[in-house]
Amino acid sequence: MSEMKLATTEDLYAMFGEPVETFEPFAFYNPDGDCVEFFAKSEKYYGKRIDDYVTVYLSFETDEIIGSVIKNIRSLYKELSAKKTSLIEFVIQDDRICIQHLFYLWWNDKSRVNSAPVYQKLTELAVNNHIDSVKLSC
Repeated sequence: MSEMKLATTEDLYAMFGEPVETFEPFAFYNPDGDCVEFFAKSEKYYGKRIDDYVTVYLSFETDEIIGSVIKNIRSLYKELSAKKTSLIEFVIQDDRICIQHLFYLWWNDKSRVNSAPVYQKLTELAVNNHIDSVKLSC
């Protein structure tokens, strides 16, 4: 009986080529968690809760904001849909939400003055990374 040899990583690279890792910033709605997650960079991160809805993701290496999660989207969607201001109508349209608009709205909310710099950074990250609107499917 011949002995079986396991392929090494180098053997697999020789057969299939080196893996190519490309990262594109993205945002998506997770219906199971009822949240929208946003990532501007692919790095190891930790979370820091900002308020009832938002937790920012910070790089372990630099403490730079690299993304976020917006929780309780269904209740947030209902809350924002009930309000009739021009900013809110701009935020939610056809069951889609542009997170940069939402961050901008919170950044300019006088009741959130302590977290305004975080929302400013999240707005800039979403705009600079061309994050499209996210389908809520609420």
